[in-house]
Amino acid sequence: MTNNLTIILNEEVSAEVSFDIETFIRKAATQKGLETGSIEITFVNKDKIVEVNKAYLNHDYVTDIISFNLADTDEPIMGDLYICPDHAKQNAQEFENPFEQEVKLLLIHGILHLLGYEDYTDEQKAVMDTEQNRILHLIDTPND
Repeated sequence: MTNNLTIILNEEVSAEVSFDIETFIRKAATQKGLETGSIEITFVNKDKIVEVNKAYLNHDYVTDIISFNLADTDEPIMGDLYICPDHAKQNAQEFENPFEQEVKLLLIHGILHLLGYEDYTDEQKAVMDTEQNRILHLIDTPND
């Protein structure tokens, strides 16, 4: 099967990670059977994420990720992810995770949102957390 997933990376601020982001996204997408469509990821500072949050979601606060699903349900995936590395650093400290793991979880989280996963209720959050961790484990565990 041919992989026709287009990934566009924009670093308005540095993601500050040592892993290859595009390769990681492709691996995560493959775990969900996602091989066609388009995902644009933009790493932004706190001011920009607040600006996007206000403009599109009417929320006046910093967040770690904002996902926009731009596709109709019968189309290949098409979406935009805005990630704030500064906020991811705060999360990493709060949850006692390595920063790079936090960024990986955010990338997976965004992909799951584009696939229709939600996290508005405790039950939805639990499902999403379980799936994020499952995918991260599959990608980050070396194949011996």
